[in-house]
Amino acid sequence: MMKITTILINDDDMFLQKERIISSQSQHFSHKVRSNMNESLLEISNNLGLSFLIKLKTARDCYATTLRRAGVSKDNIGEMLGHSNSVVTEHYLASLDIEKTHEINQHIF
Repeated sequence: MMKITTILINDDDMFLQKERIISSQSQHFSHKVRSNMNESLLEISNNLGLSFLIKLKTARDCYATTLRRAGVSKDNIGEMLGHSNSVVTEHYLASLDIEKTHEINQHIF
């Protein structure tokens, strides 16, 4: 004999479940896009014969560093990088020692 169970879900629970599904799909899509982008950047690195590999993270770091050196505000940099708030941007830029990066990059040019 089959047992049938009825589960009552209120509107809030239904909304949260939909949000989880959308978030999961978005993360999968985002991962796929980043993966495709990194593959393309790898191909560019190889075609140019670079001694280092370009990845999306490298490109974002370079972009943020270039903007920072040009005097662009942290808030504007955060907006361009799609950060949710200025704390994220502060953390991101803190990981980039701009002067050290500039000094190291002088060896490339």
